[in-house]
Amino acid sequence: LDILNYLDELNKQGITIIHVTHDTDEARRAKKIIAIEKGSVFFQGTPDDILKNPQLELKLFGEPLMRLTSFFDDRLKNKEIVLKMQDVSFSYDNNEKSLFSNFSLELKKGTLNAIMGASGSGKSTLFEIASGLLSPSAGKIFAQSMPAFALQDCDSALFEEFAADDVAFAPLNNGFSPEKIKDCVKNAMDLCTLPFDEFADRKTMELSGGEKRKLSLACIIAMDKDILFFDEPTSALDPASRCSIMKTLRRLCDDGKTILFSTHRLDEGAYADRCITIEDGKIIYDTQEGEESIAESNNLSDFIQIEPHPQTKVLDKIQKTKNGEYQDKRSIIHKINPVLKYLIFFTLFIAGL
Repeated sequence: LDILNYLDELNKQGITIIHVTHDTDEARRAKKIIAIEKGSVFFQGTPDDILKNPQLELKLFGEPLMRLTSFFDDRLKNKEIVLKMQDVSFSYDNNEKSLFSNFSLELKKGTLNAIMGASGSGKSTLFEIASGLLSPSAGKIFAQSMPAFALQDCDSALFEEFAADDVAFAPLNNGFSPEKIKDCVKNAMDLCTLPFDEFADRKTMELSGGEKRKLSLACIIAMDKDILFFDEPTSALDPASRCSIMKTLRRLCDDGKTILFSTHRLDEGAYADRCITIEDGKIIYDTQEGEESIAESNNLSDFIQIEPHPQTKVLDKIQKTKNGEYQDKRSIIHKINPVLKYLIFFTLFIAGL
């Protein structure tokens, strides 16, 4: 909102703003909307022009996400717990205030859970802790199986030359049979509206931003894990694709998967079975608050404890021992002017030749 207000202020000063967006509310703040399809402009007009034409509005912004049932249905009741975070604490620097302190959370089997909060509130960090990519300073995480995590930065998760090979990477390394690999890859790509027959042989780096987003989601779905984390899965997607992805998450839950996803969109939060809002590493609102937990939530005998990956421990050590070390030093060398340091270095270098 602050950025949009800033753009409005710049526009008032006479600066022309070209804002590319899929967001309905953002588009309606504009004085003029230009809509393109397959490289051609098919609409130019004001937001009011769109509102007067329901078919055009549907074409531009898609159908609204609607839940068929309310938050007060039976979907969350009598479900076994599949993931449990107990009194987890975490900070990026031991000398700084903890981002999470005694944080606890339980997820129920087959449910679609949304987590909301402002940027920097800890959503992505929470996913990384729960999936073993970050080491908590205190607390434990238990789960019925190892979760799979789709990163917010989809480019970081894609590395194969062809799209289908990217999706097949995890099933192949998990020892799936060739037949199951093909089935998992095709099913995942089709679910994410990247039809296998059309996109399997497309080069990954030539895909659009939205297509890469869908491909990164397909990579995680193809792993066939029971617990799935998605960090802003609909970011940068057009309305139709966004709606399709949310419905895909719902279908996965109907098949018994448990999903936790982050979002900044209220309609996506309302679409979930449960919506959690965090602020400064604490839950400030939970639509499940007050519901009685079932007995299975305390039985951890069949659970595994989520431990940080070995590589994570190495990275943590490097970050905690090296991060900011230069700034903390107050020696004579650190106080020398940088130009003088270069002169001393080159003098010693030449003298040593």
